[in-house]
Amino acid sequence: KWENDEDVQECRRCHKKFGLWIRRHHCRRCGQVVCDRCSTARVILPSDQILTDPSQSGEASQSHHHRVCDKCFQSMRSRPRSNSFTSATIVSSSSTMNHRRRMSNNSTMTECPVCNVPLSGGKSAQEHISNCVDNNTGNGISGYKYVVYKLPQNNPLVGQECPICLEEFLSGEDVARLNCFCSYHNHCLQDWFNKGKGRECPTHFL
Repeated sequence: KWENDEDVQECRRCHKKFGLWIRRHHCRRCGQVVCDRCSTARVILPSDQILTDPSQSGEASQSHHHRVCDKCFQSMRSRPRSNSFTSATIVSSSSTMNHRRRMSNNSTMTECPVCNVPLSGGKSAQEHISNCVDNNTGNGISGYKYVVYKLPQNNPLVGQECPICLEEFLSGEDVARLNCFCSYHNHCLQDWFNKGKGRECPTHFL
């Protein structure tokens, strides 16, 4: 069962209190809230075993690796290999800053979210999106304009983590992309601005 962040004040595994430096993460298999150190494994899960936040739209992709807690990972490793455990990869924990920088560099699109023109990638694609965003009369925060679009299933962002909430992007979710090319869950970006945590891009603000 998916646990709400507000109901959990400490990691379900190591019992460390959540705060500024110890962030909440969800195990996509059991739905419990854990810290980063207690959920370093990424595994491919069958679609019927992937838990997602019921309050958010979007579908988890079976073809991507999902965060699982150490307890679930050990349980899966101890079982005979079957369809319920396709593959697993351990990844080391990284700092929030390095993760955000990496997300900024890897956030690519296959088509322009403003005019829906197919993009070939590279500098020309970035210039195209930047021009569309700058000339669009959409949303803007203190000089930062951004577009909101539903994340396609084949987009490279699917399965990666939002730099604000550190939860995975799911296909069909509303994603906000700033004209600096950083991407976030739309509700995360709105919450960031509404709470006055900064009037600039969260990645470049830090």
